[in-house]
Amino acid sequence: MIGMKAGSKIDSKIAFLISFFPNKRIAITHLVKLLYALELKSIAEKKRRFSQLKFIHDHYGPNIPEIESILSSSFFEVQFDEDQKYYYSNFKSNTKETKFSTEEAKFIEEFALEFREYRFSGKGDPRNAGGLLGYAYNTEPFIETKFKEEINFEKYIGNSFIDKVLIKDKDFERYKTQALKLSEFITPLFTQEARNKMRTRLSKIKNK
Repeated sequence: MIGMKAGSKIDSKIAFLISFFPNKRIAITHLVKLLYALELKSIAEKKRRFSQLKFIHDHYGPNIPEIESILSSSFFEVQFDEDQKYYYSNFKSNTKETKFSTEEAKFIEEFALEFREYRFSGKGDPRNAGGLLGYAYNTEPFIETKFKEEINFEKYIGNSFIDKVLIKDKDFERYKTQALKLSEFITPLFTQEARNKMRTRLSKIKNK
């Protein structure tokens, strides 16, 4: 594992994350949903946020208003391939600008290895049961936030269940079947606990 100094420079962390993806590249919409999933995983496992990035509830799931500014650093190169804008990682393990710890590097690497099979979307894809967009739509921080409102991750710190999806009854069996087809690739499993939690939440809303 790469030895790194402690710090919080987010552009180097993002570049390190992208370096695990095919051709060291990723589309910005895909990246934003990955960073959202990474925040939830960090809260669930580390009991702290991965970054201090601002996420808002937007049209197509969680969004980071400042993401293009962050990706303008020397850690990235932008190219257009197949009519799609991609950001390529220029991450070098020996760069003097890299400011994160070995522990953080390990966490990012483990996350990347789990999530790099997830497409941005794809309802018929059993590998991800709806993709990162579907994942984002069915997690508590997004569900409980209003349109254009900032997502307050801090209020979920201590919730080890926060990175799991909440699936409505009508969708549960379909998603569960999809997930089980390639369960070794699915980290946010569609669990019975998630189903029960969604039922409780919907019941409270109905009784208001």
